[in-house]
Amino acid sequence: MKRLIFALLLAAASPAFAEGVVCGPCTATWNAPVVNADGGPLTDLASYNVYIATAAGGPFGKVASVLPAPAPSFAITLPAGQKYIAVTAVNAAGLESPQSNVVPFIFAYAPGAPTSLTIK
Repeated sequence: MKRLIFALLLAAASPAFAEGVVCGPCTATWNAPVVNADGGPLTDLASYNVYIATAAGGPFGKVASVLPAPAPSFAITLPAGQKYIAVTAVNAAGLESPQSNVVPFIFAYAPGAPTSLTIK
C-alpha cells in the first residue's frame, strides 16, 4: 500500500510531458499553397494567419497575420512553456483555408549572463 501511495504522489508531482523542439526565439516556416481547395491554381494569396494554443487540441488563438512575401515564416516571441502552432492561408477575398498540421514546440528563454566576473 505504501508503494502505491508513493507512486501516485510521484505521478501527481511530475510535470506534464513536454513535446516538440525547444526554442526561443523561434521561427516557424512553411510551404506556400499553390492550389485552391477546388484544385485550380492559387493566384490571389494575400496573407497567412498564425494560430497558437497551449494544448494540442486548442483552443487556438490568432496571434498574427503574415504577408506571403518574401517567404512564409513567422518569428515567435511568447511566454515560456509548451505551445502548439498552426497556420492558415487567406486569399484576396478574405477566404481562409483549413488549418495546417499542428506542430508542438516548447518556448524557452536562455538564462541571463553571469555578472561581476573577476580574476584575482
